[in-house]
Amino acid sequence: MSSLIKTILVPFDFSSFSKAAVSTAISFARELQASVLLLHVVDVLDYGSFNLLDESQGDSYQVLTEKIASKTLSQFVKSLDHQGVDIKSKVCVGHVHHKIIEESDSIAADLIVMGTHGASGMDNLLGSTTRRMIRTSQAPVLTIHEELRFESIKRIAFASSFNQEYTFSFPTIYQFMELFRAELFLVKVVTPADFEATYYSRKIMDDFAREFLIKDYRIQVVNAPSVEDGLDWFCSDADIDLLFMTTHGRKGPARLITKSHTESTGQHSGCPVLSIRMMKVKQRKGVIFPD
Repeated sequence: MSSLIKTILVPFDFSSFSKAAVSTAISFARELQASVLLLHVVDVLDYGSFNLLDESQGDSYQVLTEKIASKTLSQFVKSLDHQGVDIKSKVCVGHVHHKIIEESDSIAADLIVMGTHGASGMDNLLGSTTRRMIRTSQAPVLTIHEELRFESIKRIAFASSFNQEYTFSFPTIYQFMELFRAELFLVKVVTPADFEATYYSRKIMDDFAREFLIKDYRIQVVNAPSVEDGLDWFCSDADIDLLFMTTHGRKGPARLITKSHTESTGQHSGCPVLSIRMMKVKQRKGVIFPD
């Protein structure tokens, strides 16, 4: 059907959230004729203390852990209803985030599907890994807290500031949007800290749509205390099935100074979020205002 998504990677830790991610990946793969790889990473932190006691015992523990994980993962794959979908599994040892990125690059993953705990507020290993994946992955990252079936996606939204920096990245984003043939909303959240008049926001969004030849769309400007609150409210109120967002992939001091709304929304939102890495372009000086 589509050559845009051919390989889907699912980081898997045997939790209910990651099992929901597997079901989601199978649904997408079946519709898009893609293959799925389940990756379980035995975190070095899980057995590192054994190495401090005795190197041979530590090595034995690692081998045993890998064998158990491989057997359990194979049994799980066999239990799945994945008729028509090619599914493989792999177990490796290392730092979870690094190994996922390494495997994603190795297989040239077109999409990574990760389960999150949604709005429960839990902060486990999967949750922190999800934030790092959203920030650093070159492949788009779909975060869900329950199974999302491809055919159930009828309403999608793109949340953005709709400024000039999106000009180079949006064509790729729009390609993903067109996969679903769903009703499209363009949404902008205006907070007290970044206030602008609604008519101004709507003009920027209409200009944006015209620039990319988007014909069928609806605009929503949301006033809220924070971007995250505004998106949660909008997605719930409008029955959005999938929210598209972009990430700059900031690192170091830049990440500490500028909060990533995509990371926090992707991890905690009750709505599935597809995060796409923005292309790096040289920033223009000054501010560009609409006519």
